[in-house]
Parts: sequence; C-alpha cells; structure tokens
Amino acid sequence: MEKKSFFAPSKLKAAIIYVLLLLIGAPLIGGLVGLIIGPSQGVDSTLVFQSFFISTNDSKVLFAHHTALGWANLITYLLATLAACFYLRNYLIEDILKIKENKKKYIILFPVLVISFAAIAYGVDRLFSLFSKSSANQTTIEAVLMTSGKIPMIIATVLFAPVVEELIYRKSIFEALRKLSLVSAYITSIVCFSLPHMLGGAESVGAWFIQLLPYMILGGLLCFVYHISNHNVYVSIAAHMLNNLVAVIMFLI
Repeated sequence: MEKKSFFAPSKLKAAIIYVLLLLIGAPLIGGLVGLIIGPSQGVDSTLVFQSFFISTNDSKVLFAHHTALGWANLITYLLATLAACFYLRNYLIEDILKIKENKKKYIILFPVLVISFAAIAYGVDRLFSLFSKSSANQTTIEAVLMTSGKIPMIIATVLFAPVVEELIYRKSIFEALRKLSLVSAYITSIVCFSLPHMLGGAESVGAWFIQLLPYMILGGLLCFVYHISNHNVYVSIAAHMLNNLVAVIMFLI
C-alpha cells in the first residue's frame, strides 16, 4: 500500500520539492521575512520584500535584505531537509545499516575521507581566490554573515544545506544514474550541484565559468567520497559539513 501512497519513499518527490523550494520558496520566504524585519531595520518593509524579486542599490534595503536572507535560508533549507529525509528515509536507514555492518571499515573511512576532502577543498578555494573574484553566491553569503542574520545563515550552511544537497545530488541523482553509467552519474551530479551555486551570474561569461570551476571540482570530489564509501551518504554529508564549517570559520576570523 505504501508504494502507491503520496508519502511513500521517492527520490523524484524529494528532488521536486527541493527544486521548488530553491527556485520559488526561498525568495517568497525571504520576502515574507523581510516584511517582518523591515521596520526593525528602519526600512520600508515593502521595499525589503521587493528586493527579493527586483534588485536594488539602496544600502539600507540591501542590509535588511541580507538580514532577512539569513533567516530565509534557514527556513528554506530546514523544510528541504525535512522533506528529503522523509522521502529518502529508506535509503538513510540502509546507509546506517551499512555502517553498523562494517564498523571497522567506516571507522577508518570517515576521518580519512572527510578530513582529506575538507583539506583539498580548502586548497582549491585558496587557489582560485588568487586569480578570480568570489562568486555572487559566496559574496551574498559573506554579506549575510555581516548582519544579524549571521547565526541562522551559519546553521543553514553548516548543518542543513550539506544534508539536503548530498541527499539530492548524491543519493538521488548519482545513485539513479550510476547503474546505467558511472560517467553519466558523475557528470550529471556535478553539473546539478554546481549550477544552483551560480544563479547570481557574473561580470562576464569567462568570469562565470572560472567561478563555476571550484564548485565543479568540489562536486566531483563529493561524488568520489560518496562512491568510494560504498555509496554511503553519511560520509559525503560529513565531508560537506566540515568543508562548509571550515569556510565559515576562515571568513569569521
């Protein structure tokens, strides 16, 4: 009976909800939060709401916008994580059982893969920062971290984003394609992971591509971590979390 139910486990449903929240839910939630916090920032709440749909150069409105964005990201990623965990609950249970059945293996794999990934990811970020400006996505996150929306943004970035992104890009997309072709699984997962981080655009096509490359490299590394860990999403989630935590700490200090 569960297979015919709307609430039955489904990679497709998890992915659809994630995309809808990312493209529609996030700006709408941000606008609604902006209506609430606008007055506390000394800004017309209507202008803050509009800033999530129409760009503005007003510094006060932008500051309120980034404050609201921190809370909007927390709410959006929390909802997306809950939905992904619910619809992929059977895969989460399977991966827990893998760890229990191979404790000795994962005791070694977890720290080695997680720490190695975070170290390489940090190196990649430092390397590209030498000859490329930060992407619009990274610049926006840094702007939010300078407002009172900092704490919710950190929680969303370090805890919820890694969980839902690994469940969607690795457990759903990579897993669905790897039986057909491992190459297509890597390529599709990498592209789907990278592009949402570049929705803000760049100064030119060349700059956009250069800023895209670090995300593609990180996406490839996360695919490798997921692949080599016997397709265990908990390992790639941990690696993703540590990477985001290091990035936040390095910015704050």
